[in-house]
Amino acid sequence: MATPLTTFSKYSGALMAVLCVLLMFSFVIGDPLMQYAGGGSDGPSGGNEVVARWNGGKINERQLDQAVMHRNILASFQQAVYVLGARDAEADGVQDLGLRVMPIEFPRTPEEGVERDVVAMKIFAERAREAGMVVSDEMIIDYLRALGRDRVSNNQMRDILSNMKFSGGQRATIAFIFDLLRESMLANNYRRSYLYAFQTILPEERWEDWKTVNERVVVEAAPLKTEDFVAEAPEPTEAELEEFFELYKLRTPTTEPVLGVELPSAVPAFATPERVKLAVLRADFNAVVEEVTPEVTEEQIASFYEENKESFIQADRALFGDDSLFGSDDLTADEPSDESSEAPATEEGSEEGAEEATDEESAMEEPAADEPAAEEAAEDDAESEEATAAEEGEEAPPANPLRSGDAAGEAVEEEEEEEEQPAADEGAADEADETADDGPEADDTNLYQPLDEVKEEIRRRLAIDLAVQRITEKMNRIKRELDDAFYAYEDELLRVDEKNANAKKPAVPSKLTDLKPLAEAEQLELIEVDQASRMELRETPVGGSFTIDAATNSAIPLWYTAFLSEELPLYQPLLTRDPEGNNYLTLVTERYPGVTPKLEDVREQVVAAWKRQKAAELALKKAEELAKQASDKGGSLTDFFAAMENPPVASDDIKETDAFAYLTIGRIAPNSRQVPLQMSQPEPLVAAGPELLQGVFELKPGQVGAELNHDHSLAYVLRIAERIGSEEELRREFLRDGDRWLGAEALNTQRARTKVMALVGNLLEESGLEWERTPDELR
Repeated sequence: MATPLTTFSKYSGALMAVLCVLLMFSFVIGDPLMQYAGGGSDGPSGGNEVVARWNGGKINERQLDQAVMHRNILASFQQAVYVLGARDAEADGVQDLGLRVMPIEFPRTPEEGVERDVVAMKIFAERAREAGMVVSDEMIIDYLRALGRDRVSNNQMRDILSNMKFSGGQRATIAFIFDLLRESMLANNYRRSYLYAFQTILPEERWEDWKTVNERVVVEAAPLKTEDFVAEAPEPTEAELEEFFELYKLRTPTTEPVLGVELPSAVPAFATPERVKLAVLRADFNAVVEEVTPEVTEEQIASFYEENKESFIQADRALFGDDSLFGSDDLTADEPSDESSEAPATEEGSEEGAEEATDEESAMEEPAADEPAAEEAAEDDAESEEATAAEEGEEAPPANPLRSGDAAGEAVEEEEEEEEQPAADEGAADEADETADDGPEADDTNLYQPLDEVKEEIRRRLAIDLAVQRITEKMNRIKRELDDAFYAYEDELLRVDEKNANAKKPAVPSKLTDLKPLAEAEQLELIEVDQASRMELRETPVGGSFTIDAATNSAIPLWYTAFLSEELPLYQPLLTRDPEGNNYLTLVTERYPGVTPKLEDVREQVVAAWKRQKAAELALKKAEELAKQASDKGGSLTDFFAAMENPPVASDDIKETDAFAYLTIGRIAPNSRQVPLQMSQPEPLVAAGPELLQGVFELKPGQVGAELNHDHSLAYVLRIAERIGSEEELRREFLRDGDRWLGAEALNTQRARTKVMALVGNLLEESGLEWERTPDELR
């Protein structure tokens, strides 16, 4: 069973991971821990400003910084204990049955809300003590032993702490770790005391959840463009403009993830985002495939064919009857159809059908040997049909021309065949014996496609394999060369810093700053990406290329590594590939910080954004007026707008969606056991957000509504053209499905998470928590 600490779930190289973690401590957490363990009573200069207050407590900047650092220390210690136990279990060949405790997890970065969570944990720990909750040393020891799979002793834990060396000679102690764990466990236990309430889903809640996936509608939509109302928007006053600018001056352009879908944002953004400059070497996969194709020999093709014959099994055309009859227009009115030729079903016919099915299964194994038997089965069927009809006093049914073989001819010559039956049986048996004696060679003739038919397909396969090999070898070789130059440069930087931090930095090797000679020598494409933001880089092929994380087996895109990862220094080569097989060797050659502008520098942009917001309000107001008129008149939106002299929406722009539900199936991750759900995006609706979709499903019969799309570029007039199933039918299906329906588990989890968030919000509100500044703001 996988644990939440997925980074360390792979045991290969675990010892090296432990050593790296321990070595990292001395660089990352030295100074802050020294301040905690004995860096002076006054702490660092400044930092005494109160950041947050609550009933009975407060925290200042210095204390908050220390609390965040203590959390990182605790997380690193937990990881070290976990890895040491995992390594020891692997060495003994013990099967990984998972942990008997749930590791304590918490946010650790501003993006994850670390400051908010640190303060919330402090408040919850206080509430837990007030409620009489206790976490003893024995509970903490049991937790740590379980985290280390009962294979990490107290002495080994002390050794881990003793290797955490910090500036000033200070070390963390067991008592220090115990205090951190006690605080975390108290807060977790307090929140978990509400677990039953989180997991309880009421019947009405289940019904509402079921409808989000199973209630489907067809919507008729008429869009009004916001840009058409910009001219009607008023000009802002100077005070309005300054207030508007202050709200959004720190925000950078981005999209918004909403219920598993990424949508454009309606929120203005005036700050210039961080940017990067890249130098990229690209290996074109298709070009290499074409280049190596002539190198594939006929001998290689033949060898591949013989070794992989199972990939070229020939389709059994007999399963589909006579090919010449498909698509034929030669049938006349006098010729019978399939339905008229069917004989009444009898028990004997059922038994014969079962026998025939058995014969067909055998025929799949030995097609050549059983061919005569199949003919006999067809003859028996014809005789059975004729006999049945005769017994009932009816004429024999006409032959079905769509059956395999000439059934009509068999019926006419039936008497002759009966006379020759013994001889035919003997001949069929002899032929079957001879065919069976032929062995695999005879089977190959009928079972596999001939080599000539699949030769080019095999050539392409072999060329692709060869191209992958060539590209991988070339790009890895080039990366090793650039790595050597990069690490030599890094070593020189470290030597200079050790001697004199103010000394002149060494120059970056030309091999890293100028990739043009390397690109020409290796016949690679040189791509230069200049000052691309995260959003811009995501839209490029190189930005979308990825590496595979060995620990989680997940794809990490280059845009993420370039902006959100701290593990990619300037000029360090990074090798990625895209879904088409192209390989990229990328160097980040420069980083540009984000810029907060002044109002005078972006005045026109601010005015335009302000007017767009007002235009969206005008467009929605107009859409609401039209929706009311359409509701009063009744009928379709197409007819409503067509009756206008100057309709605000052209008839071609009024369209219906396909049937859709509020939620639909999302992208299923390879290692996921759950079916993920995401918000539907029914076409032709553009950027349909949750407010729009909720508004649609709240419409009553005959009612017309109006909603803005998510980025407020369109205001829609909306009418439900069709509901799939009545309310009563939906309730019957809901009762039939019970808890066994697609997405039930995911929605139950989401409801529990929502309840947790609501509870946390309520508890913090009751505690009187007030922040003096915006928490988790990058400073």
